Parts: sequence; C-alpha cells; structure tokens
Amino acid sequence: MRTLGVIVFVVFLFFGGNAQLIDGVPGCRTTKLELVFLVDGSSSVSRDDFLLVKQWVHNMTLNFDISRDTTRVAVVQYSSYPRTEFDLDTYSSAVGVLRGIDLIQYMSGNTQTGLALRYAIESVFSRAREDSAKVAIVLSDGRSQDQVNEAATSLRSSGIATFAVGIGDEMSHERMEELRQISVAAAEDQSSVFMAKDFRSIGQLQERLVSAVCEQTVQECPTSKHDLAFVIDGSSTIGYNDFMKVKAWIKKIVKAFDVGPEETRVAVVQYSTSVQEEFNFGHLLSKQQVLDAIDNMDYIMGDTHTGAALTYMLDEIYSSANGDRPDVPDLAIVMTDGKAQEPDLVVAAANRVHEAGVTVYTVGVADYSLEEIKVIASDPDKNYVIEALNFDIIELKRRGLIKSICTDAEQTCPAATAELVFLVDGSTSIGFDNFEKLKLWLKSIVDAFQVGPHYTRVAVVQFTNRPVLEFGLNDHSTTQATLQAIQRIRYRRGSTSTGRAIEFVMNEVFTHSRENVPKILIALTDGQSQDDVTQATASAAEAGVHTLVFGIGNTRPGQLRQLVSKEDHVFQAAGFDVIQKMQSKLVSLICVKAEPECSSQEIDLHFMVDGSGSIGNENFRKVKAWIKNVVRSFDVGKYTTRVALTQYTSTINTEFDFKKFSTKREIDYAIDQMEFAGGATLTAQALVHIRENGFTEETGARPGAPKVLVVISDGRSADNIETPARKLHESGVYVFAIGVGNTWRSALEIIGSEPVVTHVQEGASYDAINNFRRDLVGNICRETKPECAETEMDLIFLIDGSNSIGPREFETTKEWIGSFVREFEIGEYNTKIGVVQYSSRVRSEIDIGDYDSKEDLLAAISSIEFAAGNTNTGSALEYVRTVGFSGRHGARNGVPKVLIVLTDGNAQDGVLDAASNLHRDGVAVYAIGVGRPNMGQLNAVTSEPITSPNIYHVRNFDAIQTIQSGLLRRVCNKVVPDCAHTATDLMFLVDGSTSVGHESWGIIKSFMQNMTQKFQIGPDAVRVGMIQYSTRPKTNIAIGQYNDKESLQEAFGRVEWQLGDTYTARALRYVSKSYARATTRENLHATKLLIIITDGQPQDRNDVKQAVRNLHSEGWRIFAIGVGQSDISELGILASNPDSDHVFYANNFNSTRIFQGRLSRLICGDPSFESKPNRNRNQNTQNPSRAPDSNTNSNRNTNSNRNSRIPSGNPGSNSNRNQNPYQSRNNQNQRTNAGTSYTNTGSARNGGNNIGDRNRLTNVQNSLSTLLSSGQQSNQPNAPAPLIARPDGHNRISLRSPKIRRNNRRSDSNPFIPSLGPVAATLRTPPGVIVTGSASTCPSMRRDGKKSNGVDVLDGMGLSRIPSSSRRSRRRHGTHSTAQVVRIRKGQVPPRPIQSLLPNGLPLEFSLIAIFRMHGRTIKDTWSLLHVADSTHNIMFSLSFNGINRSLFVSRYSFASRTRLQTVALSGPLVASLFDRSFHKLELLVEQNKITVMIDCQQAPTAMRFNSTMPNLEDTKISILGSGKTTSTVDVQDLTLKCGDNDAEECCEMDGQKCSRVQANRISTRDTCGCLPERKSAEVRAAEEAEITRLATRIANQIVEAKINNLMVLLDINPGAIGRGGSDATVQLSRRAALTPAPDRSV
Repeated sequence: MRTLGVIVFVVFLFFGGNAQLIDGVPGCRTTKLELVFLVDGSSSVSRDDFLLVKQWVHNMTLNFDISRDTTRVAVVQYSSYPRTEFDLDTYSSAVGVLRGIDLIQYMSGNTQTGLALRYAIESVFSRAREDSAKVAIVLSDGRSQDQVNEAATSLRSSGIATFAVGIGDEMSHERMEELRQISVAAAEDQSSVFMAKDFRSIGQLQERLVSAVCEQTVQECPTSKHDLAFVIDGSSTIGYNDFMKVKAWIKKIVKAFDVGPEETRVAVVQYSTSVQEEFNFGHLLSKQQVLDAIDNMDYIMGDTHTGAALTYMLDEIYSSANGDRPDVPDLAIVMTDGKAQEPDLVVAAANRVHEAGVTVYTVGVADYSLEEIKVIASDPDKNYVIEALNFDIIELKRRGLIKSICTDAEQTCPAATAELVFLVDGSTSIGFDNFEKLKLWLKSIVDAFQVGPHYTRVAVVQFTNRPVLEFGLNDHSTTQATLQAIQRIRYRRGSTSTGRAIEFVMNEVFTHSRENVPKILIALTDGQSQDDVTQATASAAEAGVHTLVFGIGNTRPGQLRQLVSKEDHVFQAAGFDVIQKMQSKLVSLICVKAEPECSSQEIDLHFMVDGSGSIGNENFRKVKAWIKNVVRSFDVGKYTTRVALTQYTSTINTEFDFKKFSTKREIDYAIDQMEFAGGATLTAQALVHIRENGFTEETGARPGAPKVLVVISDGRSADNIETPARKLHESGVYVFAIGVGNTWRSALEIIGSEPVVTHVQEGASYDAINNFRRDLVGNICRETKPECAETEMDLIFLIDGSNSIGPREFETTKEWIGSFVREFEIGEYNTKIGVVQYSSRVRSEIDIGDYDSKEDLLAAISSIEFAAGNTNTGSALEYVRTVGFSGRHGARNGVPKVLIVLTDGNAQDGVLDAASNLHRDGVAVYAIGVGRPNMGQLNAVTSEPITSPNIYHVRNFDAIQTIQSGLLRRVCNKVVPDCAHTATDLMFLVDGSTSVGHESWGIIKSFMQNMTQKFQIGPDAVRVGMIQYSTRPKTNIAIGQYNDKESLQEAFGRVEWQLGDTYTARALRYVSKSYARATTRENLHATKLLIIITDGQPQDRNDVKQAVRNLHSEGWRIFAIGVGQSDISELGILASNPDSDHVFYANNFNSTRIFQGRLSRLICGDPSFESKPNRNRNQNTQNPSRAPDSNTNSNRNTNSNRNSRIPSGNPGSNSNRNQNPYQSRNNQNQRTNAGTSYTNTGSARNGGNNIGDRNRLTNVQNSLSTLLSSGQQSNQPNAPAPLIARPDGHNRISLRSPKIRRNNRRSDSNPFIPSLGPVAATLRTPPGVIVTGSASTCPSMRRDGKKSNGVDVLDGMGLSRIPSSSRRSRRRHGTHSTAQVVRIRKGQVPPRPIQSLLPNGLPLEFSLIAIFRMHGRTIKDTWSLLHVADSTHNIMFSLSFNGINRSLFVSRYSFASRTRLQTVALSGPLVASLFDRSFHKLELLVEQNKITVMIDCQQAPTAMRFNSTMPNLEDTKISILGSGKTTSTVDVQDLTLKCGDNDAEECCEMDGQKCSRVQANRISTRDTCGCLPERKSAEVRAAEEAEITRLATRIANQIVEAKINNLMVLLDINPGAIGRGGSDATVQLSRRAALTPAPDRSV
C-alpha cells in the first residue's frame, strides 16, 4: 500500500481581503490530499481580521477538486483550546466545504499553537485515508503561549510536511525560529515559511503556497523512464542509524518508479575514502531485486571523496557495458552530509558530468557545503539543490524531489489550445463503481490543462444506445467548474452504440469548435459496439478530428482499431483501476496533437517585451507565462533553438542572452524571476539596441542561424519606430509583432516583417494572445526551416561502423541519414547521395550514381548492415576522394561535392594527408563527433577551423537529430551559388498557349517566383522581365520595371493566362524589341539571360533557328525548358551550347521545380558566359525543311569545336557529321557504300516524304539497286542498311530492321526521352553515331537448333572445357538432368578481350540470356554477373545485382552523358525472386533507348530507359563475376549474347514452364531446348501445307510486284505506257525480276 507524508502548514498571518483567485495548479487539483486548516481564533485576531481569514481559507479551497476520491478538507479553529469546525469526511463537494467555512464563528482566547498541532494529529489526521497526502495549514497572529517543538517533531515523525506563514511588519528572531520549528525548515530554507505584513496582503501568498502544497502531493512517477543512479555518501560522519534512514529513503524513491529492463533502471554507488559499486544498470533489472539489494547494503565508513565518486559514476556506471541506455535520460541523485576532501576534483568531475548530459540532483544534509552541492547540481540551483537539517527531514523532501523528476520527464502542456471532447461509455456493463472510477480518470485528464475560452475547452458526451451531451464546449470557462461538472455526471445505463455516438459528437459538439484549433476526441468503452462505426469514423477523420480510444476489459482490438487512424492511438487496459496509470501517456499524446512544435530547428529566438506602465503588473505576469509556453514549443539546445529576452521601457534591460541558458527549465526559472519594470515606452530605442547588440556572436548568436525577434507590446511608443524597424528588417531578422489590448495597428505593421498577415497578430486581452500562439510557432518554424530540396550537389555520408558504435547506435545513425535525405530532391538535376561505411575496411554501401528515386534510396539506406571492426578514418577519407567522388561511381562534373563524416572515436590511422587531399579537391567536409571523439582529428578532417560550424559534437547518437537543421542549412548555403549580387538581365519567355492549362499556369508563375527569390533585385543587381507568348507575344513585366523582390513577386502573381497558338519564332524576335525599350545601365556590363518555357511544337518552327541565331548574336544566353509534348530536338535548337547545360525536359509543369538548383548554379556560377552560335546545327536557313547539298553532308570528323553539341537528331537537322571522339574505325565503311551518304529524309510534318533533292534520290536509287540485286539484306560488313520508318513518323536510314517487342512502348513517347520522369538533356542519343559490332558482323552460332548471330559466353570464356576436378569451377546439374552448370566464384575466371568473343566489339543492340542461381550468401552481396570495360575502367556494359535491396543494375556507356555512364536500377517482387537461391532465366532485350527485362518469361513492369552509344574502346575486356565479395558464388547454366535479336525466348528449360503452343521437349543440344510440333493427323498436316504454299505464293508475287514498281519509278517509266504497248519494257522487267533470287520463306 502506498503511503504519503503529512504536510502541515502552520500559518501565522494577518490576512486581507484582496486575495488573488487562481484556478489551481495543473496536475494538482485532483490529487488525493487531506488538507487541514488550523485557524488562529485568539483574541489578538480581531473579528474583522477573522472574516478575512475565512475568505482566505475559502479561496485556498477553490484551488482543489473537493470530492471523496480527491481532496478532502477540514478546518480546526484554536485559541485557548482547539475546536473542529468540520471534519475531513463532513463534506464531499466544494459547495459543502464553502458553506461550512461560512458557518465558522470567531472564538477569541489565548494562542495555544502546540496544543492545536497535537490535536490535529490525534483527532483529525487519524481519519485520513491511508494512501493520501496529508497537509495541515495553521494560522496565527503571534507567538504561541505553549511549546511547539515537541508537537512539530510528532508531525515530522508522522511524515507530515509543514509550511508556516507569519503575519506582521516586524518579525522577532524568536518568532522566526518558531515558524521554522513548525515547518521543520533549515535556517536558510524559506520554501516552507510564508510571511505577510498584515491580513489584507495574505492573498498575495496564495499562488506560491498552493504550488508548495502541490510539490508535496506526488505519489509516484510510473510513466517516467530513466537510468537513475544514486551516489550515496557512506563516510563516517553519517552514522549507522542515519545510514539506515538513507537506505529507507532510497527505497521509497525507487518505489515511485516502474523499474524494469524497458522502464527505469537503477544503480547505486556508495563512497567514502574509496568508491564501492553496489550494483549497476545491467545488474538488477526488477524492482524487487533493487529493493532487496538496497536492504543488503553495508555501511562502509571513511572520508568524503565526492570527486572520485562522480568520476566513477560517469566512467563506469554510465557506460553501455554496464547497462546504460543511450536513448534514455541519465539522472543522478547525489546525497552527502559533509565537505569533500578534494574540492578541486569535485569541480572538474562535476563539469564532466554536466557536459555528458547527466541531470544531477544534490541533497545536502546537516554539515554540508552549500557552495559544493550547487557546483555538483544541474542549473538552476533552485530546481536541483535540496537542503535538509537532518536525516529525518530528507523524508519530507522526498516528495518534492520525485515531483521535480516527474515534471522534467513527462510532457505537459497546461496552456494548450484545443477542443477536447470525451465520449464516455455509460452502458449497463460498466457498473456504478467503475463509472465513478471513470469520472475520477476524466478529472485527472482535465486537471492537466487550463480550461478557458482562450485555452482548452472541454465537452463530455455519455452514450449508451443513444448519446447525451452532459456539457458542451461553451458551458464552462474554468478548470474547477469543469471538474465539478464531471463530478455531477450521473450514470445512465443501456446498450452500446458507438457509431451513433460519434455521429452525434460530429454533428452536435464539434460544430461549435473554434477555427484552426485542434479537435481531439477521446472515446472510452468496455464493450463491442452494436452498430457500425466505419462511416462515423471516416467522417471524423475527414473533418480532421484526432481520435484516441481506450478499451477496458474484454474489448475487441479489431473494432477499436477501426475507430482511429493510427494504431498507436488505441489503448487497452485490463480494468478500470489500471487506466489511471495511463494518464501521463494520454496527456503527452494530447500535447503532441494540440501543441505547436518546432523540434530540432536551429533558431536564435529573441523576445522583446514591453515592460512599460501601460502594461501593468498582472498583465506582465500573463506575458511571462505566455513566453514560457512559446518556448516549450521549441527544442532548446546548443545546436537547436537558443533563447534571449530583453525587457524595455525608457531603459533597456537584457534579462538573459543566447549563451546564458541551454535548457527549457533554466529559461522558465529566469522568466519567473523577471520583475516588472514600469516606465515609458521607447520601442524605437529598443529596436536599435536589438539590431546592434541583440544578435551578436558575443551574446551567443550563431553565424548562419536564422534570427527571429518576437515583440510583445501594446504598440504605443513615444519615439519614431519607422527607421529602426526598416533597418532591422534589412539586417535579415524575422520580426513578429504581437499587439495586446488597445493597440496601434499601424505601429505593429511597421514593426513586423512582410507580409503582415503572418507577422502581425493582435489580442484583445493578455489571455487572448494565447489564441494565436500556435500560429506564431508555426510561422516561425516555416520561415526558418532550411530550404534545400532543389539544391544540386553530390553528397556522401561517411559513417563509422567500428566496434565502438554498436548495432543499436548504427540503426540510429541510419535513421538520421534517412531523415536528412528526406529534405532533398533526389535526381539528376538535384542531389545525388552515396553512403560509405568504414571500420577496419572501407565499404561503399551506396554509390552516388545508384539511385534517382528517394524511396529506393531510403530503402537501400535502411538495409545497410553494421560492419564492425577498427576505426580507420584516414583510409576511408582517401577512398571517398578517389573512388566515392569518381565519375565511374556516378559523381557529376562541375557539381559541388560534400562529405559528412560521422564517428565516435579516435582514428587508428592518419587523417591529415587524406583530409588535405579532399580539401584540395574542393570537397566541403563536415564532421560529427559522438560521445568522446578526438576533436583535434575532427578539426583536421573539416574544411574550416575548429571554431566553425563545420564541426558538431553531441553526447550520444540520439542527440544527432538536434544538429540536422543547422547542418542542413550550412551544407546548402555552402553549395548554393551566390546569386545575390549577380549583375544580370533575366527575361522569362513563357508559353501561354491554350495547351498549357490553368493549373499548369499557376505552377509556371510559382517557378518564376522561386527562381527570382534567390537574386538581389535592383537597378544595379538583377533585373527581371517576363514575356508571355501564344499567337502574339506580350510583355507582362518589362526588364527593370520592379526594383525590389516583394513587388516583383506580386507582379508574377498577377499575370493572367493568355491562351492561343504557339508562335515561338515570333516571340523570340519580340524579345529583342522588348529589351530595346528597357532602360540601359550605364557603366555596368550585365549578362543577358533568356529562359524559355514551352509545352509544345511551334507553328512557325521553320523560322525558329534564325530567330535564335539573332538572339545569340545580340549576346543572349538561352535556356530552354520543355514540358510534356515538347520535342527535345526543338529545345536543342532554342538553347545555347552545350545542350547539357541549357536544355531541360520534364513530363509535366509540376516537375519543373527540380530544375531550379541547376539553373541557379549555371546562371550564378558562370556570369561570364559568352553566347556562341551553334555551328553544328543546320546552316541552311533559307529552307530548313530541305536538306543541304551533298558537299555539306560528307562524313568528315569535325571535333575542332570543343563546345560543339552532339547532333540532336531533330527531323529538320540534316547535318550528319560525326562528333563522337570515340567513333569506330569501321564507321567510314559502315557509313558509306559506293559513295552513298545516309541522311535524314525530312519531317513528316513538312512533307518529308517528297524527295526532291537529286543527291538524296541518288542515295535511294543505290539502296534500291542493292536490294533488287540481292533480294535480302547483305551479311557483309559494308552493306548499307535498309530504309525504314521511325515510330514517331520521321524517316531515317537504320542499321537494321527493328525486330523488337513493342508491347510496352508508348506510341506517343519521344524515343529519345525516358518517360519515367524529368531527365537531363545530356541523355539524348545522337542517331548519327555508328557503333561497332552490328548484328551482321557478329559470329554465327546455333541456339535451340536454329542459326543466329552471337556468342555462347561460357564457351568463349573456356568454361565448358574445364574438367570437373578443376579448382576454378566445377560442372553441376542444372534445371534438369541433362543440363549442366558451372559454379563460378568471384575472381576465378580471368577477364578476356572482347575481340576473342566478338571480333567487331559489343553491338549497340543485343539480347543477353542467363540461366543461373545465386549460391549461399551471394543473395546478400553486391556483385556483377557480366562486365565489359576497358583498361581505364570505362564501362561499356555491366549487369550487377544488389542483394541488400534485392535489385539489379544495368550500366551502359553514353557519350552524351557527362559521366560517360548511365546506370539504371530495377527492383520489385519479380526482381526479388532472383534472390531465392533457385534457378531463374533472365533475359535483357537491349535496344538503343531502353532495355526490356524478362524474368522467367515474365516482363518486368518497367522498362529501363537509356540513351546509349557504344565507342570502340581500346583493350576492352569481358569478365564474369568480376566484382563482389570473395564469398560471391553463382551457378551458371547458360550465358549467351545474341546480336541484333530482340525477340524474347520461351522458358522451356525451366521446370513448370511451357512453350507457347506445346509442352517443351528437351533436346540433346547442350543447355538448350526446343518446342517440337504437336502430333497431327495427315488431313490436318495436308491442309496446313496447302495454306502455307498459298501464303508463300502471294508473298512472292507481292515482292516481285513491289520491285517492278520501284524500278518503274527509278527509270521514269509511265505505268500506263505498258498497257499501250510497252511489252518490251514489261518483258525486260519480268526477266530482271526472274533473275532476282527468291525471297527467303522467313520473310
């Protein structure tokens, strides 16, 4: 059974009638308390004063909830003798108690205080409830005429805490000593002694007195979780008897907590001359074990070496090896009775303890050193230092200690603003007794909040088969009134209809809610609902109601889960006695929903408070409470939010600056101590002071941290505020103005930043300002949040995976990296991220080029496994520099490089050289040290001095979340180009045609606003203009029209959508005219930039090239952004060179935002760009639809212009020069045959099928002649390719007939643009580049009994000839008994030259077929099955697997890509099946622009999009399993590369698979299979043969007829002339046709 001490308040006072009424202390009103007033009724108290005493008792009572289950009150009046006016069990309600107080009659007589105290113990507290706190308040106006010391001792031995209040202007020493004896207080301790000068001023003591009572009422702290260490003085001065009292004291504290492995853990250290560890956190894990161990402690005796004890506690007790948990708060209670023998060591040890983040309470008993225990305790001293006269007193201090611990640990929000509705089950199954317990629980929840019109409002609905509103949100305006209303609720009984009740709440209760105030519904039931709850629950969720559900007894979890949106919003308890323990958890969850929060945000937050006479003392107290509540919404700390406060009147007083306090508790205490100044209001003077001194580094403000000023005033200033306010805004400070009362709105708007709607708030009263506290916190948080989403950089996390980290901390590290990654836009234009883990070895977990999807990247991060080993930081830094940031691993040229290093220990190798190399390469390095790292090494690692923000030090891995905001801001500021003062004229040319759409038009305007937000707008900096075009262009914003950012932003917002057709050339010409009308800037050379945004094809496309050329000649640098149906080749015509920096494409307008980072870097990072005409575009400007003559169409290599762009392949561009420096040596032969030059034949839109050019006709004649002479495509290397039609309608000469599967291709997609999202223009593939290894030049082979071109890679690598005894590999059975496999381990098969397998190199289009299975741990490795690369590691083709996230990767060479490499990942359930250690058939159908993946004859849902070229690289080699871990092992049954064949095979090799028509029949050919025809009757076979013959004849006739018609066209023979007698020509043509070989049947 729990017991509590008894608190006696002996109050000697003269009390006045100006009592201050308060609504109780949150969390204390419903406490289980026995409160006894002992009232002095002696003759020295006049009758009028006695009336004031009765009023004071009346007001004190109103602070508590009076009922049988909570607080009970008794009053004893005494003079010559004591008299019970009413007893503890006389009244069970506040009304009864107040009536009893009114009936008290004045006694008169002598002052026998000692007698009254003894009477209270014997006659009043004897009726107290056993498990309740006991408080006595004794009131008198003079010295007692009997002895009080003995009676006070009896009170103390009974566990009664005493508080004494004396009245009078002058207090004698004897009088004060008597008060301290009654309150059992130390000489310096004034916390339990209260004094007032007369009876009329006693009301001023009420608030402090109630708070003091509440500190003594806490029973237990069940929901608080700590690693709690007791450091107990066991020196000789203690004595055996007092040591026994100390042990009992420790046990009572332990009993207040839930002790267990996952709850609070306890350790005890006893010290004297030496330190003795009684037990640590990992030793005893249950409460009973801990209590038994305390009983068994032996008293060691000796000297007092407190410093050694503190050192031992920090180094040994608070270590993970001894059970300390890094994610649980560390708490220590240090008890001593004397002075330490080594005071200097105490100071040093205490500083280390505080730096480690351990919260320390010190208890000084008897002959202690106050200065010493203050040094040991945490700040502020008032909250963490406890003094006691002797070891009997520490029992009375115990409750205050536990209360303080619980207050720190539990989340409370008494001033929260919320609409709180309780939905209470009143069905028959509850029962009367349980319903009373339920009401008590409701009151304990309400008690945690301040109820009022500007704070939390409460309603209660009781439901059975029908709901009843007990009281609504508007019915009660104080907490006490609400508690009394709950007490009056009557139990109704009935069935349970929860769904109907929720509908009632939504329709009848929440309809009266305040706007923008959180709505919270708490439902409590003990049974299953007899109606449907689904629809009602959905309506509540849709209305934004947060629902929390309590199920008691045998409730069904499934139905409870239907009531809430999140699983953790359901609570279940075995019975009504258990729910009381859930009170703290529920209050914390309500606070999360109701309170604004700005967690882990880096802010320098300064409050400037008006303390002038117009405010008043009472309102100033409310302002202080409001500031404290605002501060609670922020995470206060070194790397998060720092707080300063200045009070101003005619003078300015900095109450505390940013460096003064680092915890919320310290700030709360400092605000409480702040006194109202009074005086005149000089706001302008204060604003000047804040600008000059309020945010300096000397005051603790941090460079780079956002600066926020919150001004609380009535707006009435005696000086001019306009200039100081403007200068403060210009300095970059966010200013929020809070006006209270009769404010001057105009003055507040001058003080606040723009826009005033979010920076200026007004409240009619000082209570009303609480209404917009939530909005204020939200606005501060939004404005100061680092914006980094569109930033472009290559970022690598280098994370310590050594043994000192541990698996749990490693998981915390991964979670932190994931939260960091979520702040970025991941992709080609934005941030790309890699992760490297290091210990004894360095392991690249994720390469920079691996992922373009944030979801896939986060999944890969979460799957990283802990490595363990030593801490070799130097090797890891060098690896990151040489490998991590290399192009082959995805790093991009010209993109900023950032490295974030996280470690917890000393490097075991050198870091200086590696770090210097990184700095020299321009890598920005940030270091995070956790625990006790070597700060000197961290300084060497970072790019800046140790005093800079590049180094972060946190005490444990859970604290790394606190650095995220600041680190993110500094990283982004480091890589974002300085666009603030670039001298530029920037013009937006925006497509406003009808095809854009209304929604997209709004996105375009937002894009322009966001882009220009990065610039300094002004006549000497950046000037911005906007032209919108459709059928006609129009200047919406002239260059230089707006010279400030705010006006420009507003102007963008006002631009209306124009609609019409798309005349781009006309708009381009208009740019020059519009710019000519702009004001020139004298003596300032400005860069001219044009950003074109379009979503379609121009109607005047023939004139676009000349218009672009004219703009280039005028010095314009042009960026082209295409959206949706835009042709990327057209964008290439519009943009400046090179395309990789000037052409952007996105699927939709919403995706254009991701371009902002790269555009900013290109614009701001290269202000000296000089526009050059594009020499590689078609120079025939007179008629762009016609091809140039043959002289400009030869195959000359023109590489002299380094900036020349790869040919775009647009239909109107007919220049076919080869710009690929890696062009094949065979290109000349492949590109020409008998003088033939292959060109584009024009655009379908411009009549491209009309061949009017003689040179082009000659080329076609040559091609047709070859076809007629051969009848089929030649197998010779130099044979020309047939003319085919492209799917998009543009005709060109192709290398081969495109025999491909097209079931997944979109008919409207651009073949040069991946359709999976925004892509870089650098990925466009030049169609004119001819590659090595065409289908016709590959070796011949037989597969599945058929002849084809390609190579068996296993044969080519010599694996089929390896005997079974070979150590290199071994033959094994495959998918069936006749198939054999080769087991291959990493590195066992040496690479071979690609020419030994494919003499002419790897073709651009081919099929790769593999039948294999992964063996052992290979399913968790990252390894490569096939790898083709040259001696300098330039990859031509690679197929790899990542077992961590179960995905496959294909890498291909791309000359158009900046990194010369494209890597695409594919994952999903089908890909994941490859990792099940079974055989699978994988087919890659490789085309130039995409790869289709087939797994076991099922196509992967998404095709891989590529834009590839294949150079003829020297010393190219092919390898199998060339990368991966040494344990990587794969069984390979088939590995074949087929040239130019993109038809997928069947899977008859696999068990359970069938051919398309018949069951598979395996044939004897090694590792192949075929499908034999079905057994058919003779009649069926004869009919089929006849049909085949008929079809073959028809096809042959069609071929002959086509050839004849083509020859007629070539020979210019009129077909009509043949019918009129042209028999000779007919005969000749027939003979010519007859000589033509018959077509192959496969046609």
